[in-house]
Amino acid sequence: MKQLFKIQDPAVWRSLAASASLPVFDPGDIIRHAPDAHWVLLHEEARIAGRCSLWWQQVPHHAGHRLGLIGHYAVETAEAGHQLLANACRELAARGCTLAVGPMDGNTWRRYRFVTEGNGEPPFFL
Repeated sequence: MKQLFKIQDPAVWRSLAASASLPVFDPGDIIRHAPDAHWVLLHEEARIAGRCSLWWQQVPHHAGHRLGLIGHYAVETAEAGHQLLANACRELAARGCTLAVGPMDGNTWRRYRFVTEGNGEPPFFL
């Protein structure tokens, strides 16, 4: 059974991140990117199975919708992804969002692409 946990302090992320098998995440981004919430999905042994941040206050405008953004996203399995994204959508809907957009780390000046596989080369600009 996996449990959802809301991270409110980057120090808590640092204590959990040591056991994560996910791509590296800089906990300072929780402060720099100022998400409205940061969630992790934990295995029973307090190991991270997935993570994402949510933005709903400072987001782009979209005609006819109130946007919510999902970023800082990474998961170990499709099952973890389903559970984490379902929670993210519930959280955004509870905040009045009518459309979820992702992956976008707050805005398009930051990461907004989702890499599903790579060849070991570093990401390229644009």
